[in-house]
Amino acid sequence: FFAIASTLSAKLEAHRPMKQALRTLINGKINTISQRETVRQAECIHKQLLNSKNFLASKSVSVYVSFRGEVPTHEILEACFAAGKNVFVPLIEGKEPMKMLQIHSHNDLEGVKVFKSVEILQPTRPETRLEALESDGLDLIIMPG
Repeated sequence: FFAIASTLSAKLEAHRPMKQALRTLINGKINTISQRETVRQAECIHKQLLNSKNFLASKSVSVYVSFRGEVPTHEILEACFAAGKNVFVPLIEGKEPMKMLQIHSHNDLEGVKVFKSVEILQPTRPETRLEALESDGLDLIIMPG
């Protein structure tokens, strides 16, 4: 097992420069989109998602908390809370595997420095929250990309 994990880790590390170059290219393209167009596209995404059969039928949803040019998820989170869905958001702690923790409102989020000086919203009091892997599972995962 250790040999396989070590080999996989080495392969992932080898792709890091390509991943960074791709991020730079995509961010450059995103930065050329006007604010007006960004808002228009976000509204289209929200409308399509919130009216989809998958969203309407879901009981437990994992949603990323948007920052820096990502499609805003505030409205999506609000729709989940209003519909009484179980909502799980990411918790990032250094190099630890990401966890998806349950929140009940936007008040359950606080700004935390994660990458150098980058601050993102994450669940408050993570040690007290239900983890998605310990729940009845997720019906829908909403992620950036």
